Amino acid sequence: MTLYTGALAWSEADLTATAPNREFRILILSAGEPSDDLYGELTKASLDGARIHYTALSYTWGDPSDPGIIVLNDDHRLPITRNLEAALRQFRLPTDSLKLWVDAICINQADSEEKRSQVGIVRDIYVFAHLTWVWLGPSSADSDDAMDTVQGLVDGGVAPNELRQVRRKAWDGVGNLIRRAPSVVDTFAIR
Repeated sequence: MTLYTGALAWSEADLTATAPNREFRILILSAGEPSDDLYGELTKASLDGARIHYTALSYTWGDPSDPGIIVLNDDHRLPITRNLEAALRQFRLPTDSLKLWVDAICINQADSEEKRSQVGIVRDIYVFAHLTWVWLGPSSADSDDAMDTVQGLVDGGVAPNELRQVRRKAWDGVGNLIRRAPSVVDTFAIR
């Protein structure tokens, strides 16, 4: 098994992806328990071809200095940030594989030309996804209160005239969630 260094995993998998043909890669994340090693296969998809059922994952990249590993296409060890590793472990199913679009894995980060071409179709990749999951990181002391507050606003359980009565702790939790991932919040605010 080799450590992924760039073009090797992409060329051996015959996965070219450029914006003109609107092709992109999908990660088929293998089933497993949270403590199991991460394994997956990369496959091609096209925004212009038959629709593939996949979930897009939005997350903050995190610190790359202490990476985790995902093994791709049987023998390529790709370093991933611990935050992405935590997200994949959280969402992975115990008995079924999962089709995901994850930018750090599905776009060859060692190829500047590919990154430029893929940026042109990222919006469509999110639009055509069956679901989009946003990973803000593991739960913290105030994240449950924050999510309950946000859910109350979405469901209409908190009327506009009641907003001032929402506990300060809950608002602090919402603020902390937003500070975890300002780029994710900006991305979804402009859609």
